[in-house]
Amino acid sequence: VLVTGRVTEAFAQIKPIAAGKLRNLRVYVSAAAVTVGTFKVTVAVNGVATALEITEAASTTGWHDDADTITYAAGDLLSLQITSATTGNVTIQTVQVEMIS
Repeated sequence: VLVTGRVTEAFAQIKPIAAGKLRNLRVYVSAAAVTVGTFKVTVAVNGVATALEITEAASTTGWHDDADTITYAAGDLLSLQITSATTGNVTIQTVQVEMIS
């Protein structure tokens, strides 16, 4: 997905109909055009960051894993927050998270 300009979190939230858990966040970075700084991928519940997150050096490519587990209620709004403390580009190819009941 190519995102340009500013996109609000409300456009990308998922609203599950049943309570459950999210675990095993995985991120694949295919390219990193900077060597200074970090990037972070965080699962948010109702717009609030959770412990299910990955923070890596911006120059790092490959798979990155977080084995934490979080819970959510039916009707909660789930989303990803992707932030970067860099001035270059990080190409995130894939984001995976396991949803269990």
